[in-house]
Amino acid sequence: MALAEGPDGKGTSWSCAHGVGRWWRDCGCSMVAPERGWNHKWRTPLRAAMDLLQGAAAEFYEGAGSEFLVDPWGARDAYGDVLDAPTANRDALLSEFGTRRLLTGGEGARDRVRLLLEMQRATLLMYASCGWYFDDIAGLEAGLVLRLAAHAADLMNQAGGAAPMEGILDILAGARSNDSGGQTGADVFRRASADRVTPERTIGAVALALPASHGAPVTSLTPGQDVEILSQAVAGDDRALDVTGRARVTTERTGDAREMDFVGSWDERQGFRVTVGGRRIEVGELARESRHRLLPLLLPRLVEAGPTATTAVARLALDLGKDVVGAGDAPDDLVIRRGFARMLVRLLTDEAAPSAAAGDIALELFEAAGSCMERGSSERAVAEELVARLMEKAAGVALWSRLAAKLGFAADFAPGIA
Repeated sequence: MALAEGPDGKGTSWSCAHGVGRWWRDCGCSMVAPERGWNHKWRTPLRAAMDLLQGAAAEFYEGAGSEFLVDPWGARDAYGDVLDAPTANRDALLSEFGTRRLLTGGEGARDRVRLLLEMQRATLLMYASCGWYFDDIAGLEAGLVLRLAAHAADLMNQAGGAAPMEGILDILAGARSNDSGGQTGADVFRRASADRVTPERTIGAVALALPASHGAPVTSLTPGQDVEILSQAVAGDDRALDVTGRARVTTERTGDAREMDFVGSWDERQGFRVTVGGRRIEVGELARESRHRLLPLLLPRLVEAGPTATTAVARLALDLGKDVVGAGDAPDDLVIRRGFARMLVRLLTDEAAPSAAAGDIALELFEAAGSCMERGSSERAVAEELVARLMEKAAGVALWSRLAAKLGFAADFAPGIA
């Protein structure tokens, strides 16, 4: 028995009349109405970029893996049977394929082989079907496969290889989005890779939580990463607090461990800040999963920050909350939405001498609060009253008109409201 070759000699699929054209070219299959004029030319460069990375990773794996494994590709295939097993079980399988260098090389040799096998796993995951199946390179699905490609490239570099990033980005620059302001696949790659997990960001999330924990232990806030606080010291008070120390982060899948110094700070004028390994980590750099777990821990202090800090703290909270709240109202998401609603009320209460950015931030807080700012909610009623008062001031119309429009004020409430 043989598989059908299909019209391109690449095989057939149940959902594309053009063989597997949907996964590598502009074959015409789409879920978007024809009148929108979209095309899928981006599929070809996306596939080519993944193929370039996969080819380079395979060549590197075969060369580096041969030092430790008598059958690198056989070990790669067998690894699939123990992917989710504890590290000890995975190491036991590796020993079945191990050369003398692996069997006598200790933890360092095992760490390197784990990296190589995880790199291979990532190069397979980055071919997830949904990356090509849907309709735009800037969509969620393509972004996910590009994030996995960034992860594969990181692992390749960690293991001593050199991922061909310049070539990958050059190819992706030819993949143009249909509706995202001229974005290319290279833009999407940069955005998606910025959300990946690194040791610095993992420790940074925990270090940010420490000043808000009131001495309670903080576990890892990043899935797949274990953080151990090796030492810490606290200085200051509720108005300004520094937690300094050293932490070790261990990646569960590879066993790779890194130690770094950190400083987590709370200042009621600027909010929370963190430095890891001597480098400032901006909150927007943290992985989405980390921010989703971190934000409810920090919100109480952010909401109650002093009046002179309201705008700066609100900006910090919005950066933490970017893209972390789902469309629904899961309990964890409601906690975050409620915090944004309270922060909006606080901003409107404190802005006696509003900054130029206050109106924009207020609008963002309103959108972030979602269902907690729906008609009938107590926060909505308070916000409406406060905006009405602010609109009566000389600068009120210019600063608050867009928020007033969102709140549903009539066009003739004050001049300039649209």
